Amino acid sequence: MAASSTTFCASWRQTNSPMRVFFALTSLALGLNACAPEGGGGESAPNSAPDYELASAQIGNAAQASPKVIDVSVAELVERLETGRTVLIDLRSDAEVAGGMIEGAVHIPIHEFGPSKIDISPYDHVVFYCHSGKRSETVAKQYSAHTGEAELHLAGGIT
Repeated sequence: MAASSTTFCASWRQTNSPMRVFFALTSLALGLNACAPEGGGGESAPNSAPDYELASAQIGNAAQASPKVIDVSVAELVERLETGRTVLIDLRSDAEVAGGMIEGAVHIPIHEFGPSKIDISPYDHVVFYCHSGKRSETVAKQYSAHTGEAELHLAGGIT
């Protein structure tokens, strides 16, 4: 029995007979039909569970709600600061700030930062900065998640 089934399998693989094509297409059609919604016609079944639609909506909303960070160049920062409508927040440590900071910046060390601690009501925008730009990008993402708006950080920091 084993020899005849082996012979059958070997001959089956070697031929491109119409019967082999028929079986392949039939298997494909049955597989696709099993994935189709009930009722056919490409419409959703009236009794289908709403879980898929709910999950899709949640995934879509999550993508829309993801934190957005805008990189600001030094030239853009200067322009924004000249308007008087932008507050600049220095996230560096006390030791780093001891070496100097940008005039007019507010110092909030990153370990003390909390999105709810910032009141920017007199300003239109906040720009975060640090030494290299990594900490400011992280904080800008946190603040963006808190505000739901795109937030700014000084790209590349002040190195």
